[in-house]
Amino acid sequence: MSEAPSGIGHNLPPDDPFARAAELVENANRWIKERPEIADEEQAGAAQLAIDQLRKVKEDLEADLKARRQPHDQAIADLRVLFRDPLELIGIAMTRLQEIGAAWLQKKRDRLAAEKAEQERIAQVARDRANAAIIEAVTQPSVEADLLARRATEDAAKLSKAAAKPVPRAQVRGDFSEKAMSLRATWKAEPIKGRETEAIRAYAKDAEVRAAALKAATSVASRAAKAAKRADAAPAGWRFFKTETAV
Repeated sequence: MSEAPSGIGHNLPPDDPFARAAELVENANRWIKERPEIADEEQAGAAQLAIDQLRKVKEDLEADLKARRQPHDQAIADLRVLFRDPLELIGIAMTRLQEIGAAWLQKKRDRLAAEKAEQERIAQVARDRANAAIIEAVTQPSVEADLLARRATEDAAKLSKAAAKPVPRAQVRGDFSEKAMSLRATWKAEPIKGRETEAIRAYAKDAEVRAAALKAATSVASRAAKAAKRADAAPAGWRFFKTETAV
């Protein structure tokens, strides 16, 4: 009868899970290399013992990790409690003041837009006046008419150039502020209530949407497979199957 790889040695201290884990992994490697298939009941029993030992050292390592993490986890939890209210209060305060500032900037933007529209109106009036002066200089020629047409054309050109400049960005900067405050546009999306199916279908071919939907659907299908315990219960596009693991 061939000898199966042994279990963990008995000469290691029981309170050293790292050393026990290293030897158990080495023992598992011997199993994989020397006995990839079990030949008899004795080897099966030895394999079961090796699995039990692996399970036990896994539990010990997890317990050790939990014990070592506990004070750090508690410290992190305490820090979160310490900073939670101040951070939330700061966030609420910033939001409220940003809303007030945004309202002022919107008014300023509207005022600048109105000033821009008035500049364009004045420039158009000047162009109309210049055109009328040119026509008069042609139909009723005189030195004075030529000069009037020239001056009207110069004024129209100057006003049109000013009106062609873009509307300045609405912003405000206090005397002690590090940077100016201005409006920032952010486009967002949300599904229309009652039309969620239509909304999802609009991006059904997107790879990111398909991956997320498939992950969620797989979770739902796995629960259905566990409940049904039948391969023929799988809906179209799915396969229900069973795996068996030695425990």
